[in-house]
Amino acid sequence: RLADVPGAGNSGVFYLASSGFEPATPGALRKTLDDGATFTSLGGGLSTLTGYNAVAVDPADANRVLAGTDFSSCPLAGCLPTDPSIPALFRSIDGGSTWTGVFTNGGPTGVRSRVDSISFGAAGNVYAVVDNVVLRSTDSGATWAAVAGSTVAAPLRVSAHPTLAATVFVSTSFGVQVSTNGGASFGPVSTSLTPNGTYVESVPPARVLQATVSNVAFDSGFPAAGSSI
Repeated sequence: RLADVPGAGNSGVFYLASSGFEPATPGALRKTLDDGATFTSLGGGLSTLTGYNAVAVDPADANRVLAGTDFSSCPLAGCLPTDPSIPALFRSIDGGSTWTGVFTNGGPTGVRSRVDSISFGAAGNVYAVVDNVVLRSTDSGATWAAVAGSTVAAPLRVSAHPTLAATVFVSTSFGVQVSTNGGASFGPVSTSLTPNGTYVESVPPARVLQATVSNVAFDSGFPAAGSSI
């Protein structure tokens, strides 16, 4: 996953979150300052026992970054720590130099957290999908809690509205869900998007496959608080 760093003077700066599958290619969180010509692996408090599956930069503050782990991606026994205190979400407020764990989702058998998505919204609101649960932060990622409507089925990606603090979209295997009350409840998007749509492969064996909405993207040119997708 890539996350561009917004703001004047940050051209060519972005973060790369990668999962590890073998000792020769360990997962890491990396940063480039030169459009990807070179990358630096980040440390400063990040766990080295996992890959990273999500990274996001706060549009309101380019130094504020959130990274999500992917303990499920590494098949090696040594990649799966038994310490349930290791965080699933890490936060940096100095452009990735140092990191602090801000959410832990481990259990008695150890950490198996996978963060599928992180999205900054308006007025300090941030949303994330961790182990198929939608989480919300109202203080720019410092603290987290599951939203009341976190039982939305099969969440894949979360997209916070850039100007409406209480509005968030969740793409799922069954269509797009939207909340306009900070995640207290979700309902289907009232557009022409068709949940449970199917299509037939054009080549043998011509299986009937269910269409999945994997992401929701916003136009960066929203002019006002009343804008919509």
